[in-house]
Amino acid sequence: MTIDFQNYLFTDAGAAVSGATVDLLTRNTTTPVLSTTTTSAAGLWTINYATQGRYDVRITNGSSVRWHKYDAMLQLDTLEVANFRVRNPGDTFEYDIVPGAITAARTLNLPVITTTDTLVVTTLAQTLASKTLTSPTITTSPTAAGATWTNLGTVTTADINGGTLDGTVIGGASAAAVTATTLTTGGATSLTGGDTTVGNGYGIVVGHTAQVAAGVTAEFQVTGTAAADSAIGLNIFSADAQGPSIRSLKSRGAAGAFNVVSSGDELLIVAGYGADGTDAALSGIIRLEVDGTPGAGDMPGRWVVLTSADGTESPTEAIRWDAAQRTHIQASGTPDVALEVSNGASTGGGTVHAATVTTHSQAELKSDINYLPDSLAEQAFRDVLTIKPATFRYRRNIHGTKSASRSVVRNGKQVEEVIEVEDRGVVVGRVADPSMPLMKGLIYEDSPESIRASHGTIDMSLRILNLEMAVKHMAGKLGLS
Repeated sequence: MTIDFQNYLFTDAGAAVSGATVDLLTRNTTTPVLSTTTTSAAGLWTINYATQGRYDVRITNGSSVRWHKYDAMLQLDTLEVANFRVRNPGDTFEYDIVPGAITAARTLNLPVITTTDTLVVTTLAQTLASKTLTSPTITTSPTAAGATWTNLGTVTTADINGGTLDGTVIGGASAAAVTATTLTTGGATSLTGGDTTVGNGYGIVVGHTAQVAAGVTAEFQVTGTAAADSAIGLNIFSADAQGPSIRSLKSRGAAGAFNVVSSGDELLIVAGYGADGTDAALSGIIRLEVDGTPGAGDMPGRWVVLTSADGTESPTEAIRWDAAQRTHIQASGTPDVALEVSNGASTGGGTVHAATVTTHSQAELKSDINYLPDSLAEQAFRDVLTIKPATFRYRRNIHGTKSASRSVVRNGKQVEEVIEVEDRGVVVGRVADPSMPLMKGLIYEDSPESIRASHGTIDMSLRILNLEMAVKHMAGKLGLS
């Protein structure tokens, strides 16, 4: 950095002096001249010197000599400068004090000091002792390792990036509990370094300020105003056949204990509610239950779907798939076949409407094919003659019960209570019920053996086959075959 010297030379009358010699000399010397120049017509002279140091300036005009001495000291009432330069004692460096873009007159008041002190600047690392900061904004990363902050007062916003908050005492020797009502961030927030847990009885709510009750007050909730912000996404990105999953666990023991469950216990519930203008009304349930006695490595299960009829908010069973992988519609009792259609009151008492009923009959699907002899046609004819069509009503099943839970409000608080509910998979008795629909058909005990199936049922395929064989026998008798 060069050292700049510049001034004007005027006569006592104020006229510019041109052609005067201006010499730069080392402080308190007369030789050698380090740099020289002359004043311009306007009396202006300028010397730029590249070597740091302390210098005097000598101005000679004829016999007149004037000096600008480095060691001169001035006492002024007011000093006005555009730039203020301070040199270090070793004559090696200098500070330029340059004001910013001044747009209005201001006063900078220096505090009263009682001892030697140091001014604070923006980028230099300095220690503040016994200072009061009023409404400070700290935009960098302050370090206070080993320090104790005795009273921070009320902290309304804390932006902790990459640091730790150890308990209620910042800088504590070990982590402790932090009590906070609201943590507000200005953008994306990541929790890394370990598991995040929420205490029992407390919840996580996304998209709202409080939990919303729908049957129960769930501890994890996503609440939104559109499909996207009220959805939960499960994503997996891996070069294998695995996909995202939802997994539930039911145990009859304490948290973390695998006490065996019982038949009929619910393992997973998916429930759908709709606002009915007053509260959340239950529309339907999908439920996974234990279907049999479980044991080590043995957990039979069944899926049950329930829907609420028009005018109610109490779902009843619509369909179930049991541990034997049988489908039972409007279940009542235990199904006898792979697809059982009941009516909720009697096993197999439901109605099936079909435009066309077909059976796989290709030879390639079958083995051990043996054609029935014509002699069986005569027996089929005799069997058809013995059938006794009747009208009847199915008896109503009396179902067993099982324990379940429901959410109720008591003393202004929502609580869970255990209740006994009907278990349509268990029949403990049957009673006559004149409200049951009048049916037409056959009675198992009065039917020929050729059309009877297992579990007191009649095989419709065998009935049709018997009828076809009987017709064939009659055709032979009439000479039509």
